[in-house]
Amino acid sequence: MISLISKWKLKNGCNDELINALTELTVQVELNELNTLSYNVHIGARNPLNERNLPLVPADKSIANEAQTEIVFYERYTDAKAFSEHVSGPIFNTFRTNFIHCFYQDPDKSGWPQTDNTFLELEASFTR
Repeated sequence: MISLISKWKLKNGCNDELINALTELTVQVELNELNTLSYNVHIGARNPLNERNLPLVPADKSIANEAQTEIVFYERYTDAKAFSEHVSGPIFNTFRTNFIHCFYQDPDKSGWPQTDNTFLELEASFTR
């Protein structure tokens, strides 16, 4: 299994068009990439705990879209082949090409976003 977190650096926050495209990207991956086990897209939210680690009640609102600095993807694939098929496939690449202008670009890889990727090794797991 391949698991990773990929953080993409936003240029000017996250606009509604990008949010809709990320939602559609997730739907298309779910429907068409059967060896993608999990594909979760996140934008930043405020810490739900106060300085004493107690829950904030009511919780602060999420960070405004225009103040967002990155999109965080959490992804799981059955194997390296499934990950490779996603990264080289039409769903991901159509999204990347259409929305690269929203992200800082990698200076070493033209047309690709600047990312911070962390590959994960599963030690224990629980999902409800």
